[in-house]
Amino acid sequence: MAFKHVFNHPEVEQLELQGYRVISGLLDIYSPLLAMSLADFTLLVREDSHRAYPIETRLFHKLSTKHRLAYAEAVEGLQHLSPEQQAIREYYFRARLLQDYISGMTDLYAYDEYRRLMAGGIIKLRNNYQQFQPVGCLDFCKDGQYLFTIANHLCRNFRLLINSE
Repeated sequence: MAFKHVFNHPEVEQLELQGYRVISGLLDIYSPLLAMSLADFTLLVREDSHRAYPIETRLFHKLSTKHRLAYAEAVEGLQHLSPEQQAIREYYFRARLLQDYISGMTDLYAYDEYRRLMAGGIIKLRNNYQQFQPVGCLDFCKDGQYLFTIANHLCRNFRLLINSE
């Protein structure tokens, strides 16, 4: 009954689509951090800067200290694993770093962050351009579906990264 009369209402569907666009856009914006090699990202975390990656450094600085510390602590616990397993787990924790940061945003903050970083709708992501259209107001509720969407987006990017190597 609720799905038929509430969740399928055009206004609700519009808000969900806008929320999806904002979350997808933020994940795309922060995806250069996922594209970095393990060695380069480790240097960025350790030094809080990486001269060869100025955009990634700025994106990293936008992440909350709480999430950055949680990532560092999780990666510290990987020392007993083989180098191959360390790389796999580190990438998982890096994806979680972004997922946790974005999913912890309020609706208004996510929308404002998306608009600020989109700089008029066009953003350069390392060697390619992607066009985004700004969305209207954002007032969607966060629930398991949005976390599922974030996880799917990260997994899709991970598969693309693995297949491109």
